[in-house]
Amino acid sequence: MEIPLLQFITWMRLNILNGVDDKQMKVILISGKARSGKDTCADYIKRQIDDSQPNSKVVIVRYADELKYIARRYFGWNGKKDEEGRSLLQTVGDSIRDYDKDYFVNRVIKQARALSPDYLIIPDTRYKNEIDNWLFQGFSVFSVRIVRANNNGLTVAQKSHPSECELDNYCFNYRITNNWTKEDFKKEVDRMVEEWIL
Repeated sequence: MEIPLLQFITWMRLNILNGVDDKQMKVILISGKARSGKDTCADYIKRQIDDSQPNSKVVIVRYADELKYIARRYFGWNGKKDEEGRSLLQTVGDSIRDYDKDYFVNRVIKQARALSPDYLIIPDTRYKNEIDNWLFQGFSVFSVRIVRANNNGLTVAQKSHPSECELDNYCFNYRITNNWTKEDFKKEVDRMVEEWIL
C-alpha cells in the first residue's frame, strides 16, 4: 500500500530539483473499475474547468488510445468492449507491457509535453506506473479513484486481471463513490474540482 507522506516527499523533492513552478500543467489521473464512471468524471472535470477558467487549455487523453489502434489495425478488433473485445485488449496490452511496462505511459507523457495543456486529464489509469512515472518526472499530479458497486459485466478472469485490480490498494489523493444518480455524481465531482483542483 502506498504511503501518502512518501508520495508528497517524492513530489516535493522532484519539484525542487527540477525547478517546477505553479504554472506547470496539472495532471489529473482517474482510476476505477470498468464502467465505474471514469469517462463521465473526466467530462465533468473538463466542463467545470472550462467554465471557471475559459483561458485554460484542458485536454483529455487516454493510455488505451494506442492499444485500441493496435488492436484494430493488427488484430481486427471491431471496437466493441464485449467479452471477446476486452479479452483481446487485455492480452495485447499484456504483451506490450511485458516488452516495455512503461510503453503506454511514456507515449502519453510525450504527447502531453507536445500539447502542453494547463490541465491534462487521463480517465483510464489502471497501473501503478501510470501514476508514479508522472510523479518521478516532476509533474503536478492529482489522482482520483471512482468506486462503484455495480455488476460491470466482466468475466471472473477479466475482473482479476491486473488492469482491473492493480490499483485496488493504492493511496489516491481523492475517492468518489458513484452509486447514485448522474446528478449526485456530478455534484461530487464538482465539489472535488472546486476544493482540490482549481
